[in-house]
Amino acid sequence: MGVKIEYKYHHLLFTEESRDRGNITNMAFWQKLDDLQNKNANHQIYVDITVRFDRMIGRYCEILLIRCEKECIEKDALLLYNSLYHLVPIDVCPEVGKISDQDVYL
Repeated sequence: MGVKIEYKYHHLLFTEESRDRGNITNMAFWQKLDDLQNKNANHQIYVDITVRFDRMIGRYCEILLIRCEKECIEKDALLLYNSLYHLVPIDVCPEVGKISDQDVYL
């Protein structure tokens, strides 16, 4: 059983290449989170992926909401997130053009 991931935004508005860049940049985080899930197979870890417009970067970035019914596992997952996860800008698909927050969120 692996980590359950659900997109909470219209991820198809953004280029797959830029989303993949984020996954590569955060590979250590995802590997450690998978390891944590494998060590605690009886308690499912859930990750909701959403985006926020980062004013410093001037673009949208994926952010995560991590949940687990076992509080100590959730705390460990959040510690991994806070120490290993990096915000990576994602690019709007050129054919989509300009978007607003109303377009992005489900």
